Amino acid sequence: MSRLISLHIQNFRGIRDLQCDFSDSNMCCLIGHCNSGKSTVLLAISHLFSTNWTIPVNDEDFYKLNVSSPIHISGIVEDPPKELITVDKFGLDSFWRDENNQQGLCLELVLTVESDLNPRWEILNHNTDEYHSISNKERALFNIRMIDDYFDTQFNMSKYSLLKALVANIDGKDLIESNIGIDLIRNLKEQLSIGSEISQKVTAKLNDQIASLGGERHLYSLSVPMAELLLRGNQIGLHAEDIPVKLMGKGFRRQLSLGLQLALNDSAPSIILIDEIEQGLEPYKVKTIVRTLKDSECQIFVTTHSANVLCELDATDLFLQKKDADSLIHLTTSYQSLLRTNQDAFFFDKLIVCEGETEYGFILELDRHLWKTNKGTISSCSVSPIIGKGDNTVKIVDSLNSIGISSICFMDSDKPLIIRDLEKKTNICRCEDGLSIEQQFFKDAPISSIVPLVQEAQSRNQLASDYVFQEHDRSMLGKKAKEEKWYKSVGGGRRLGHVLFNCIDELETTCCLAQQIQQMSSWINGEAK
Repeated sequence: MSRLISLHIQNFRGIRDLQCDFSDSNMCCLIGHCNSGKSTVLLAISHLFSTNWTIPVNDEDFYKLNVSSPIHISGIVEDPPKELITVDKFGLDSFWRDENNQQGLCLELVLTVESDLNPRWEILNHNTDEYHSISNKERALFNIRMIDDYFDTQFNMSKYSLLKALVANIDGKDLIESNIGIDLIRNLKEQLSIGSEISQKVTAKLNDQIASLGGERHLYSLSVPMAELLLRGNQIGLHAEDIPVKLMGKGFRRQLSLGLQLALNDSAPSIILIDEIEQGLEPYKVKTIVRTLKDSECQIFVTTHSANVLCELDATDLFLQKKDADSLIHLTTSYQSLLRTNQDAFFFDKLIVCEGETEYGFILELDRHLWKTNKGTISSCSVSPIIGKGDNTVKIVDSLNSIGISSICFMDSDKPLIIRDLEKKTNICRCEDGLSIEQQFFKDAPISSIVPLVQEAQSRNQLASDYVFQEHDRSMLGKKAKEEKWYKSVGGGRRLGHVLFNCIDELETTCCLAQQIQQMSSWINGEAK
C-alpha cells in the first residue's frame, strides 16, 4: 500500500514553509485553530497527486501574493504503485527508506508552480538530483482523492473519477487503459439514433431534391454527434433510485464518496483525504465513519473541529497545526488522558484549566455575562474552559505547555502544594488562602446574590426554614456549602455565577472575587499573560 511518509510545503497560500512527518501514521488527523492551515495541507497533497493535466492556481495562491517565490510541494511516497518503479518509468529514481536493510522503497514527487502559473510535476532522483516529468496518467496510479466541498465529480464517469475507477476495477480493466466511459457513450449514441425506417424516408426525400440540384446521393441518418456526447460524457453518473446522486443531501453524498473510495481500495488500499469530516453528518454517523476509516488499510488524512471525531481516535493519530509554525506537532501517548476527558482542549489557543466542575460552571456563566454585556465571548478569543480535576491539573498544564497552548488555572486555595507547583508553570487565578470557590463566593458576594441561594438551601432542607441571613453568617455558609457539596457540579457552579453576575454592579471592586473576575477577563482578552 502506498503511504505518504513526509510532505514539504513552501510558499503556498498561508504556508511559508512547513515540514510534515507522517512516517509512522496511517490515521493522520489535523487539528488546530481556524485559519491555521489544515485545509491547505490537504489541498497541497491533493494538488501534488492531481490526476488533471493542470490545476487552478493564481497569484492569490502564492504566500503573501509573492509570485517571485515559487510554490513548492514535495512528498515522499513509500511503496509506490509497481507500474511506476519499472526501469522504463521511475525505477532508477526510487530509493530505500532504510538504505542499510533495503526496506521501504520510495519515490519523491515534486510539484512546482512559478510566476507563469504553469504547474510542473516531477520525480526527484535522490542520487543525481535530476528531475523527471511525471504525467497525470501516471499520477492517477496513486489513486489519491480528496473529499471536500467539490467532491460531486466523483459520482460521474469522468476520466479518473472514483466511479469510473470502481467500474473499471469490477469489470477487470485497468483505469488508465479503460474505455468504459467512451463505450457507454457509444451505446448511448446508438439508442439516441432515430429508427432506420424514418432515416430511409428522410434519405429518399433529400436525395431526390439534391439530385435535382445536381448533387450527389448519400445515406443520411438522424443521431447526436459523438463530439457532443463526449463533451457531455461527464453527465453519465450515479443515481440512487432514479434520482441523480448530486441532488441528494450533502451528508449522504459525503458518505457515498467515502464508500466509493473504500470499495475501490478493497483491491488497492491507498490514501484518502477528507476536509472537515464531520460536515453534514449526525454525530453518531461521524463516530461510525471515523471508526471504520481508522480500522481500514488505507492511509487517512482528515481535518476536523469536532470533539465527536477526536473521541474515536488515539492521541498518536493527532497532528496539531499552529499558524506560521514550520512543522506539525505529532501528539504522543502522554496526551491520551487529556484527549479522553477534554477533547475541546485541542481546538483553542488558550485554555482556562478549572480545578473542578464548580469552577467550570462558574466560567460558563462568565462567558454568558460577557456576551450579554457586548464584550464578546470566551470562544471568540480562542479560549475555552476545561476541567482539570484536582491533582491532575498539574499534568494537564505540563501537557499544554509542551505543545504551546497558553493556560490559566482557576482554582481554590486549599491545596498549597499544588498551587506552589503550578505557579512555576502557568498563570493562576485563585481564591484567598485556604478558601474554596464556595467560601470565596459567600465571603464576597453582595447580599442580593446570597439571599436567593439561602432560600434554595432552605427548600432543600439544607438550612432551617426559619433561618434569616445575617452578615456575620458568611463564613458559616461558605463552610457549610463546601462540606455538604452544595455546588460540586457544573450546574452548581453555573448557579453561583448566575446569581453573582445578575448583581455584578453591587460587587465591591476591591474584594478577591471581583479581582478574580477582572484577572480572568483581562487574560481572556489578551490584556495579561
